[in-house]
Amino acid sequence: MNYHAHDIRAEMQKLEEEGEIKIGHIIGPYKEEEVMYGIKKKVPLDMHYQHKSCGQCANLPGVPRSNFYYRDKLGIKYYNDMQQTSCTAWNYHASGLGNLVQLASVAARNWHRAYEEGYNFTIHCVTSFGNYLEMRHLLVGNKELRDSVKKVLAKLGRELVIPEEIVHDSEIAYALRDKILAAADPKRLEGIKGLRAVEHYGCHFFKQVSDDIIGGKRPIVVGGLASHLGVQMEEYSKWFMCCGFGFRHILVNREFTRSAQNIKLKAIKQEVDPDMILVNCTGCGTTFDKTQWIQKAVGEDYHYPVVFYSQLAALALGAHPFKEAGLNFHVTPVEPLLDKMGIAYS
Repeated sequence: MNYHAHDIRAEMQKLEEEGEIKIGHIIGPYKEEEVMYGIKKKVPLDMHYQHKSCGQCANLPGVPRSNFYYRDKLGIKYYNDMQQTSCTAWNYHASGLGNLVQLASVAARNWHRAYEEGYNFTIHCVTSFGNYLEMRHLLVGNKELRDSVKKVLAKLGRELVIPEEIVHDSEIAYALRDKILAAADPKRLEGIKGLRAVEHYGCHFFKQVSDDIIGGKRPIVVGGLASHLGVQMEEYSKWFMCCGFGFRHILVNREFTRSAQNIKLKAIKQEVDPDMILVNCTGCGTTFDKTQWIQKAVGEDYHYPVVFYSQLAALALGAHPFKEAGLNFHVTPVEPLLDKMGIAYS
């Protein structure tokens, strides 16, 4: 199956009719957003199963907190599952070794958790997102893999249920942009208006399975939400370049990561010099936030606050920048940005 030219949903429908799989259909209201090849992706607007990020929960807890905050403010029902497992893609990308049956079985197990609880499967982490998109394509296209995974699931008392849509939370926030704007605090919007920002997307968000991303190979969700709230989004030449995190690089060759960051940051500084860097990826956000200070070793001085799309949404809706948006967990100082926005943080 050439999944880069076909809508996988049609293939899934055929497999469901043959009794090979079940589809976890979208529950409740949704908004259609265009991906590649003119295909429409259904983005659920309610009933969100929250597949959290191990990296966010450990290093940047303000990000999942912000995800919950903006849903609470908009009255969106969600399920924070204590039985969710890691997607285990960290091991796959960091080691270069992967057990395909194990990866697909973990994906299918988490998908089934959302299905049995009656929620739409949604994802905080772009690595989990990219991994689950790949697992869905491989399971749909490979009967041998499906049969192997079914055997594992049977031991757990579960069945193979593949989500109709694999949706990252930044796609949801983008689809909800009108509602976020309508519910936003006018004073916060005044502080956001006119801020200059650049955006960066994780490689695992849009380079693994580009045909199922809103905006395709040039994503629009982070900048689209931000500009809707009044941020002035700016272009820079190295937007496509990896942040350098690379999973394995950050473990065994951090100088590679730091060198890649310097290339990115130098382009951002020379071409834009923005008020902030907006991101949707755990690893990218961590790398941008925690490697700026070390560039002083090569004579560079960077000081760009790193803000996740969900933190921006939460701030617009009135969140306390530290207690509710968790910006105090960031290494690069955020206080100058908050001062410019007129947001108290003491």
